Amino acid sequence: MMRIGYDVTVLYHAQGGIYRYVVSLLRALGDLADECDAALTMVDYAPARGPWPLRCDLATFQTGRVDLQAIDGPTPRKLRDAPVMDFRGGRRVARKLDALLDGPQRWWIDRQTSRRQRQVLGGLDVLHASDVVQLAARGVGIVATVFDLSPLHFPDYHIGKNIEFFAHKMTYICAHADRVIAISQHTADDLVASYPTVAGRVDVVYCAADETMRPVTEPVLIERVLRHHHVPAAGYFLSVGTIEPRKNLGRLVEAYAQVRAMNGPETPPLVLVGDRGWRNQPIFDAVARLQLQEQVIFTGHVPDADLPALYSGACCLVYPSLFEGFGIPVLEAMTCGAPVIASNTSSLPEVAGEAALLVAPTDTDALAGALHRLLNDSGLRARLSGLGKAQAARFSWPATARQTYAVYRAAIQQKRGAR
Repeated sequence: MMRIGYDVTVLYHAQGGIYRYVVSLLRALGDLADECDAALTMVDYAPARGPWPLRCDLATFQTGRVDLQAIDGPTPRKLRDAPVMDFRGGRRVARKLDALLDGPQRWWIDRQTSRRQRQVLGGLDVLHASDVVQLAARGVGIVATVFDLSPLHFPDYHIGKNIEFFAHKMTYICAHADRVIAISQHTADDLVASYPTVAGRVDVVYCAADETMRPVTEPVLIERVLRHHHVPAAGYFLSVGTIEPRKNLGRLVEAYAQVRAMNGPETPPLVLVGDRGWRNQPIFDAVARLQLQEQVIFTGHVPDADLPALYSGACCLVYPSLFEGFGIPVLEAMTCGAPVIASNTSSLPEVAGEAALLVAPTDTDALAGALHRLLNDSGLRARLSGLGKAQAARFSWPATARQTYAVYRAAIQQKRGAR
């Protein structure tokens, strides 16, 4: 039996594509565990959790072949919090004692955490770090997923903490990963070009749309979801993704303003679905500058259960990202029958194939032209809808899981061959 560990700590703070990747892959790995003769341990690394709540219920993944193990240590204690020290002068004494005991307590917690880490990881054959690379164990194969290299190529679009973390992650991967999963051929090529030492260790394993993504054909169901998210009617332009500079939403808003100028006040609204990321104020400034506050709708976070209806009710999905490792919303929209406009850069042509209108993401006029064309050409919308469904059907999470199991086996063999 192949014994696999999967670091799920990323689920405390992941959003967007990384969150979808981890959740969907965990579910698919669990579904195929019997077939692949594998046992899967979800590893929750307590020191890396931070203050965030868990974004999904890990209990839903647990089966006879899938369990959850936490790597943690003793809880830090402070004398100043003890009721017995609640007297005049007691808190001052407690603070001094806490300062004296802080170093030894940290040493003890680190020692016990390391002991627990050896217990959890020592029985594994391979450990998969999907985004948080904190864990290692002697003799255990290491697999890491790289989603994209945007912090390297577009540092201005990231906060310093993300850039620092990415640099640390890539240093670790180059030195320790036995196999590296790239989620597109573009990402694989970019990896080898940017980090030549990983050449020969990279495997391309595509993502997919979740199985819950299906066309919603009942108008009543679509209307209910639209009403809940304050979208007035079907037929809108839709964009799905984190509200951050890399998604190129500022240019999308400018292109939408051009479409309104061409088509008049009856132009359907632009609906932007997604959590707020970082450095996003220029996007809101563009909406205000162009006086589109009533026409551009920010829904914020939308539950996964509502996304099929939002895709199904859209005139099209617009995905003008400047750089993507894959682009799961493109496949989600195609699966639900929505025509797609996407960038002609990075991995997006690879994912969209011949089933989307591809435009240069920095060409606002071209983007506006694509929006205008789809809005006014029902035949084109129908053709892209059919092509999109066929394109999306080429990707599936069971296929992704089987290929990922093959990567695990290769990492195990590589580790054993290095001994």
